[in-house]
Amino acid sequence: MKLDEIGKQIEASQMTEVLQTLRFQVKRSFALLDKQGQVNQSAEFKNQYLEIKKGQVTLTSRPQQDLAGLNLDMALQSQALKQVLPSGYYPWPWSSSPIVRGVDAKNQIFIQLPEELLLNLYSEKFVQSKVAYTDFRNQVYLKLARQFINYQWVLTYFFGATPFKWEEMVAEAKVSPVRSHRTSLNAVELKEANIIDYRDLAKYQAIQNTGVDFVSLMTEELADQTRVISGLQLNQIDLAPQTDFGQTKELLPLINVMAGYFLMTTGPEMANLRATLTAARQKNQIIAQENPFAQSQFATELRQFLDELGRFAKNYRYNDFSNVMTVLKQRLDKPEETLAARSLRQNQGMSVLATSLANLDYRTTEIKLKTLSHNSLLLLQRAVVKGLDYQVIAPEADIIEIAGHLIDHGISQSQNSLLYSRLWAQKQTAKKLAQAAGVTTSSAWVVKNNHDLSQLWPLLQTKGLVLKPAGEISSNQNRVFRMPPTSGELKIALGRLQKDSKEVLIEQVVAGSNYRALIIAGKLVSLIERLPLRVVGDGRTPLADLLVRKNIKLGQIEKETLKSQGIRLTDVISRGIEVLLRYDASSQTGMQSYESLTEMDASYRPVIENLAAKLGMVEGALDLVIPNIYQVYDAQKDNQLVFLSAHCYPELAFHQKTVFGDQDIVTEIFRLWNLSH
Repeated sequence: MKLDEIGKQIEASQMTEVLQTLRFQVKRSFALLDKQGQVNQSAEFKNQYLEIKKGQVTLTSRPQQDLAGLNLDMALQSQALKQVLPSGYYPWPWSSSPIVRGVDAKNQIFIQLPEELLLNLYSEKFVQSKVAYTDFRNQVYLKLARQFINYQWVLTYFFGATPFKWEEMVAEAKVSPVRSHRTSLNAVELKEANIIDYRDLAKYQAIQNTGVDFVSLMTEELADQTRVISGLQLNQIDLAPQTDFGQTKELLPLINVMAGYFLMTTGPEMANLRATLTAARQKNQIIAQENPFAQSQFATELRQFLDELGRFAKNYRYNDFSNVMTVLKQRLDKPEETLAARSLRQNQGMSVLATSLANLDYRTTEIKLKTLSHNSLLLLQRAVVKGLDYQVIAPEADIIEIAGHLIDHGISQSQNSLLYSRLWAQKQTAKKLAQAAGVTTSSAWVVKNNHDLSQLWPLLQTKGLVLKPAGEISSNQNRVFRMPPTSGELKIALGRLQKDSKEVLIEQVVAGSNYRALIIAGKLVSLIERLPLRVVGDGRTPLADLLVRKNIKLGQIEKETLKSQGIRLTDVISRGIEVLLRYDASSQTGMQSYESLTEMDASYRPVIENLAAKLGMVEGALDLVIPNIYQVYDAQKDNQLVFLSAHCYPELAFHQKTVFGDQDIVTEIFRLWNLSH
């Protein structure tokens, strides 16, 4: 690995960490087909992220993203696209389209260097050369462009995935599959690419470039009419079939490391530049036309380059690149694991085209991040559908911004009183606030140990009871005793909960259904009934087998709940009969939800919204017990609405995904936040 002057200066100035702050944008285009291979020419949809037009779907990420931001964008777009696709039509996952002409499947990657890096390099070293800064940065980008063309063949081997050229209407049985028709140029295109001059910007612009080459230079005009390079555009990268995003997860990290490597190391000699790039394009042609199951004739060179990249990545601390190397080396050692070969192995006895059409669908994997909550992801997904600007402000704190609106944990907290929010965290304190507002609360006691329990036993022994943490934490050890428990049962339940919470709240069971009211901008937007974990009998299957079918594993509390009902695992449950596995319902205990807002009598709305206002809640949720939501609320009658607790960060998923299907709760949230446009 030989560093050039730029690489040496990056090391001397201790700027190597900036290498990992390269900025990217990705644009993916797919044909829009049905299972017969027919294109949808009429569907139209457009915003800054998603576009459907003339039989083509285009997904465009935000510009200038790091890899984490880019992966989030692609995942959000893939999820959001499901909501705008016309019924019966799907993105065709290949870069070669059946039947369709005029639809250009693309996988374009845009690369920009951090301006901070370029400015520091220039001021600390290259200003001495008397070259203008704009000329210097142009030469840095040209250096990268030359090297990406010089090593396109590496990307073609590892990510080539167009074994057939279906648009030419030639049967697969009559041709041999290749690695990548997409990256293989015809004679006219190859001749055009070979005459493009990458020595300087003026020479590049002097030749008409139709975008046939692997790299295109993105340019912009400054205020003084100087034309400068603003970034690189990589073309001719195959879409990856059988993936969520049209790319495997190894592509972008590899390009990121390659860009850093090319920036710091020596490139082709300028005197022989055209000959070098012509030879590199020819090598790419050969690899693209190879049998995908055969070892490449350039396997040794591929391995040498991978080893060189691996050393570079290790030296400059590219995190997790070793995982990428493992996958790529497997594709090199076993050609049958390359993308093109794997797609050919999954043809189910039919042609690849017929198999792909038969299996055409749109499946996406649920986004799961260590930082952002499901609430935040749900709102970001809707922002993509609406075409709204968004960014992740503080991922570890779960703070995002949509259209200039800061959102904490997926619930806008800018207007909630911080003091009130702290009071909600203690359930007993929140009950006092609700009582002051004239709302009934359940009788409750806080205990810390068995001594406290013994002191309270005379009050508790005749009551149905609920045990839960006294603070804001949630626990799967909550316990509901519908019938009065024994002292021993109560002590066991207390001991289990104290593993999660030092203080335990004991509430008296209140007759009625449990609800959660979602409050946004002070308005009630959803009222879900909280349904405990349960299974439904079919009249044939023992309970144990029903649990296996539902992938439900019983804990001690679930076993005790069944025992209290006199139900055994060997029992066959009658058709349509529900068996409760727990009596409590929370996100920790397998809760389901049923939207009840439209069924609720209108008289409850002002009561609930007024309670939220009295608690200082602009956004959040209230847990309530209501015996009969169909009955008109009468403040003179007892227990028509009982307050249990208040929450800063309710899970929006339970308001979106209900037992009778998904509902669009986010659109109403955006409307109340004035984020509709």
